[in-house]
Amino acid sequence: MSELPLRAIFSRALRASDPYPLIRKYLPKNVNGRVVVVGAGKASARMALAVEEFYQDCYGIIAVPYGTKNECKRLDTIFAGHSVPDSSSLFAAKKLLKTVDNLREQDLVIALISGGGSSLVCYPPPGISLSEKQT
Repeated sequence: MSELPLRAIFSRALRASDPYPLIRKYLPKNVNGRVVVVGAGKASARMALAVEEFYQDCYGIIAVPYGTKNECKRLDTIFAGHSVPDSSSLFAAKKLLKTVDNLREQDLVIALISGGGSSLVCYPPPGISLSEKQT
């Protein structure tokens, strides 16, 4: 058995864990209403790209860490704090909630959540400040 260099093993592992090809398999083809996408997490940009390419008329928002590569063209992207939430995390949470406001029964909401989502979309309950949440 031949041994692969570490870089080749790492590259194979990254390809195997890419959510892009997996997401497409599970998206419903027939949708009667709007397709609304909300997402948060380190992998949500790749998942969102798959959804955006599958549904030409979808809209929505994702929150990803600063510096994340994102190829989405129609979905809004907010870059926010990870692993400590910041003011952009609070803004992202409010914008995600607004995105799913006024849904109709026939609309399809696709939630794309991955690691880091809890800091990227942070909306502390009344009585807890963002500063306290950061601590």
